[in-house]
Amino acid sequence: MINSNEEDIPLEVKAWRAWVNRILLKQKRILESYHEDINITMNEMAALRRVVKRMKDRYDPIG
Repeated sequence: MINSNEEDIPLEVKAWRAWVNRILLKQKRILESYHEDINITMNEMAALRRVVKRMKDRYDPIG
């Protein structure tokens, strides 16, 4: 495992991590409060999960 200081991480990667974490948090909130009034389908949720995973793998392969 590679130990890197937070200072060594490029700002772009930090921004992507923050973006991914915000999306994951929103996704978690939606899933926890899912009911008929929320206008999102399970297919849309699955698509969002795939996009987030791709972004996370691409921009944060270690963490």
